[in-house]
Amino acid sequence: VASLLGFGEAAILTVQEIVNIIPRTINLIPGVEIGELVLLDQGEEGEEDIASLQNALVLSFTKSAGSPELGALAAVAFTVFVLLYVPCMVAVSAMRQEFGARWMWGQVLFTLILAWISAVLVFQIGSRLIT
Repeated sequence: VASLLGFGEAAILTVQEIVNIIPRTINLIPGVEIGELVLLDQGEEGEEDIASLQNALVLSFTKSAGSPELGALAAVAFTVFVLLYVPCMVAVSAMRQEFGARWMWGQVLFTLILAWISAVLVFQIGSRLIT
């Protein structure tokens, strides 16, 4: 019974985290604060983990971007890139198996170009709005 409860809690928290990807990404933009879905309260520990991850991401981009505001925006652009490119080699392998190497490389190239253009647009438009 305890393992069933643990599995149920993990499933609910997984849904909560999937839904909260968008607000957490948008909340990286300076001056924007969108509420998050809370299905199960994780207490202070869960909030500290999220805050430290966001801070680490913003700080890593602040040096290269030149300011904290642009660092946060660069973190959002990076997140957009990561969400759009093809990270899963198993999926790429399955595409090659099903559609052939030509279509697989076309898909990989398309998603990389789409991800790069989207990230550049997010950063450039956002930097114009911030400054």
